[in-house]
Amino acid sequence: MACMMAALPLAVAFSHPQQLWWLLGLLPLILLFLMKRRRRKQEVGSVMLWQALLKEDVVQSPFRVPREWLSLLLLVLALLGLGLALGGLRWGSVRQPGSLTVLVMDGGATMATREGDRTRFEVARGLAQDELEGAGDDVGVVVILAGAEPILLGDSREDPALLRRRLADAKPEPRSSDLLQAVDRALALLAEGRKGGAVATELRLVSDFAGGAPDLTALDTGGVDVKLVALGDPHSNRGIVGVFLGGRGVTKRLVVHVAANDLASGEVIVSLYRDDVLQAAREVELAAGDSKTVLFPIELEDGAEASRFRLRLSGEDALALDDEVVFGIARAPSPRILVLGEASPYLDALGRVFPGLEVVRVSSEAKLPSGTSSFDLLITTQDWTGEEPPPARRILWWGAAPAGLRPKGEALQTIVVGVERGDPVLRQVDLGDLVVLRQRRLEPPGSARVLVRTDAGPQFFAFSRQGREHFVWASRPADCNLALLPAFPLLIRNLLADRLRGLELWSFQAGEPVRFPAGLGRLLGEVDLHVTGPDGMDVRRSLEGGALWVLGERPRLGSYTAEATGDGRRVVRPFGVGLLNGRITRSQPAAAPSLEALARTTPHVALERAGATTDGRPLWRPLILLAFLLLTAEALWAHLRH
Repeated sequence: MACMMAALPLAVAFSHPQQLWWLLGLLPLILLFLMKRRRRKQEVGSVMLWQALLKEDVVQSPFRVPREWLSLLLLVLALLGLGLALGGLRWGSVRQPGSLTVLVMDGGATMATREGDRTRFEVARGLAQDELEGAGDDVGVVVILAGAEPILLGDSREDPALLRRRLADAKPEPRSSDLLQAVDRALALLAEGRKGGAVATELRLVSDFAGGAPDLTALDTGGVDVKLVALGDPHSNRGIVGVFLGGRGVTKRLVVHVAANDLASGEVIVSLYRDDVLQAAREVELAAGDSKTVLFPIELEDGAEASRFRLRLSGEDALALDDEVVFGIARAPSPRILVLGEASPYLDALGRVFPGLEVVRVSSEAKLPSGTSSFDLLITTQDWTGEEPPPARRILWWGAAPAGLRPKGEALQTIVVGVERGDPVLRQVDLGDLVVLRQRRLEPPGSARVLVRTDAGPQFFAFSRQGREHFVWASRPADCNLALLPAFPLLIRNLLADRLRGLELWSFQAGEPVRFPAGLGRLLGEVDLHVTGPDGMDVRRSLEGGALWVLGERPRLGSYTAEATGDGRRVVRPFGVGLLNGRITRSQPAAAPSLEALARTTPHVALERAGATTDGRPLWRPLILLAFLLLTAEALWAHLRH
């Protein structure tokens, strides 16, 4: 019987046809209704009215014609529904025994967009759960979550219960996903499956394709059937895409950038809260695809070292991730520069150029003052020979070589051929009049970023080591005119970053590394760092105060608190992680024509809309509901009958 049911046409199929043997339980039910009931003896005054009812006793047969036809019909249909549910009735074709399907779910930020009462990610998760529920015992289903890095959630052939738990716990990441990398991982798993004997393989990519469809022509699909399952409709959206500190002198301002996508327009209110108390609100008129800048005066309460702030956008739209940003504002200590080397009038004058800046100069490493780790910038014109790392948060090697970098000769009268103007260190720094008479040939580390390049090689480059940022200028002060240019104080300003403003912003963009000194810029030596955050995050570490602490690879959006204790002091810094991504705020699902073109031009690739296909749709839920309703109806009918 099970074999016959499993061989039905493709319109109806069963994932677990062996369970259909339970339908044989209908036979005892039908026999119970057909069997004659045993009569009990009862004395009556006359049998004249009973004769018509007892005519069937004349027929010598153990069976009867049932009078409760409706009850029999309801019970038979209820048990039939339960049996079909156990058999895994599906509307569509079931996977071939021995087949393997790899399902790639987009886990990017745009998948958090709401479509009715569910998000796109919840729709994708429902499709994956249906795929698992409909898979037979000899059918493999592998689920991969596509984020910044692909995450293998599990394999139904190894531990289906674990895969279901991981699928239920999965969430979209607050950044863009790399679909191409996830598809490449899926194709590798399918190739292994074919080597292992899989009779059929398929890759299903479920996404809104807001970042564009992956270029599958760059991958070798190896004849694997690829289905692009598109979901999501265009929606209007507005969001906060940037938060910065601005202003000069005493006046400090919070600079907020707000953007709208092509379907959003109208007025929006941006509200600023400090410690959950409303401080100010601004009305902004946004046109479709427009962006605006909003300014707020910013200040801390008297005596407060730091406060938590929150920006909130009025109204609700489909994507809520960019409607709120949490961040911290803290008092920055007075900036301090340590100059190591011979006296220089240009360096000594920095204290007059930047009021409040403290400049300390020493002639050699042996004369370094105690507590020099608290300096914000070290400017050295001497090669570093000590075993300990340089004592500052940032180091400018002005014609000097850091430990491990030895010059490989010199070049004369070099010409600038490239400047990385988009780097924050070179903001507003004009090197058009730079003259380089002599340049040391230094080979940057592999992780370094080259900021200025001459025809002889890197002139200015940056890298990180042991929790400190190093900036190397390959010419000594006397070998170039850098100190004579207006660009020089601007370069020093950029190296000091926000230390000159008196306040510092503690805000991080999702998708970028979240890292800061374990001593929170105030404590030295051994410190105990305690960081709490969303979803019950609670981390404790013992580190050196100048060492960088990194928040992990996938930080959640929301509010965090860092607390450092050491040397009898305690420093607390609230901070936040926000989406702050204009491209995601403005994004829309990929247009159907672009996906259709990809399907037409790429072999073995097909396109379908989520919910528009009936291929392999499991029906056990409606069948169980139907059985429950039928049993309820039978109980009601029995109550009315008696």
